[in-house]
Amino acid sequence: MDVIEAIESRKSVRAFRPDPVPKEVLTKILEVALRAPSTDNTQPWEFIVAGGQVVQDIAKAKEILGRTATLEIMLVDEEHDLAAAMSGHVPPGSKLYKDRRGRPILLKKQVIYSGDNIVDAAAGFDSQGGGPVAHITLDARGAAINQRVTGENVGKMVVQLEE
Repeated sequence: MDVIEAIESRKSVRAFRPDPVPKEVLTKILEVALRAPSTDNTQPWEFIVAGGQVVQDIAKAKEILGRTATLEIMLVDEEHDLAAAMSGHVPPGSKLYKDRRGRPILLKKQVIYSGDNIVDAAAGFDSQGGGPVAHITLDARGAAINQRVTGENVGKMVVQLEE
């Protein structure tokens, strides 16, 4: 199968059979997933394999997955001096963070929207640069916020913060 055929034949599955997936199949899937490309080879992903009672108890699975990571979309504070913030003078309404490479970045504390506003997500590749991206679908509230905030901040940096 060539790359074009693989892309065109891909599909999302949202309903699953109740049969357990054999351990050998899960191991192979995880081995292949570890080879997926990432920006600057950062490989920021984590995998959780759950089975048995956890899968049967959806509320418990959501609780476990909810503790694994949070996602917040915030604006970069381009109005204040990063060096001053690094020396301890963080302006009110801002917070100093570190990016994946450990470099400091000054963000506005206000969260634009969070993972709570995401109703669907899928991994993909950037059509311009070819790098990995996450395609997200927002609920109506998140979409309205995103449209307003991005319209008001054209040319400014927005950050996806994962913890």
